[in-house]
Amino acid sequence: MRYVFRSDFGGDKLALTRVQDLEFEKFCLDQYMKMIFRQIKAAEAKSTLEADLLLMKNQDLSANQKSALTMRISKKSILRYHVNLSEYLLEYINESTTIFQELKGHGLSAIDKMVKELYMKEMKKEGKGGEYYESRLHVKAYLKAVYDIYKQKHKL
Repeated sequence: MRYVFRSDFGGDKLALTRVQDLEFEKFCLDQYMKMIFRQIKAAEAKSTLEADLLLMKNQDLSANQKSALTMRISKKSILRYHVNLSEYLLEYINESTTIFQELKGHGLSAIDKMVKELYMKEMKKEGKGGEYYESRLHVKAYLKAVYDIYKQKHKL
């Protein structure tokens, strides 16, 4: 099933299941980050992730307390991951725009090289080894779709 949104970006319908308009993508990512920041603020109102990690080292915690603390730590870690992911995707879109503008006359191979380097750039707190590649595979289709939009836009 395909969900559709009537946009203020020209009045066209935009499918929410794939990348079609990069300005709309930036808008959505920005709004998503604001939502996540509100969730983080609520989740960390009583204690931060770092404080919970320190508390987890306490040997005097009961099994129930450890379970509750593990759940809190997991929730806060997931929220922070989504902020990092959104920041990375926004940076990718913005830097791709710059690459396409600066290398427009240099041909597709020069642009491909720069975009691949940008793609391989590590996301903040992405991890090394297996974690890095699992995380990268998670966003690979999205990054390719963004790249394809740029190629269509610049008729390459």
